[in-house]
Amino acid sequence: MAVQYLVTEEELEKRDFKKKVIQNIKDSKLTQIELKQEIDHLRTRLKSQYANDDINIAMEILYSEKRKNSRLLTQIDHYEALIANKVTQEEEMMEKHTKQLELLRDEKSQYETNSKALLEEKEKLTINLDALKKQTIQDQIYIKDGEKKILFLQDVIKHREEEILVLKEKLKRFEK
Repeated sequence: MAVQYLVTEEELEKRDFKKKVIQNIKDSKLTQIELKQEIDHLRTRLKSQYANDDINIAMEILYSEKRKNSRLLTQIDHYEALIANKVTQEEEMMEKHTKQLELLRDEKSQYETNSKALLEEKEKLTINLDALKKQTIQDQIYIKDGEKKILFLQDVIKHREEEILVLKEKLKRFEK
């Protein structure tokens, strides 16, 4: 969420910056138009009211205003270039942040997918473990039963061996 807030804040700054730039351009063009109109008005007044001497003075003023206007136009072009450069940089930065955000979203999605898979695997292993525990308990019971049978059979064998020994002794006695 913090990344989205930063992106939104950057977008707002970018929009405000663009608005200011556009307003500055409009103001400078409006000023330029007003100056041209004033020059045209002054030319008209000069032609109608003053003689040639006054016209020469007015022409000098006109030329100085043209030079001033030219300097201002150059300055406007310079600022427009700076603004265009800044806008390009901000767009590149936004694109970079957008790509980073997409990568983070992809990583989050992959993490969630992996987490789900691991949880499913854990469940399977838990079920298998429970089954193995039950089987182990059953095997232990079977082994204990087997051990009891073996002990019983060992007792039976021992008893039978004792009986065989007794019978052998009886047979030896009988044969004598």
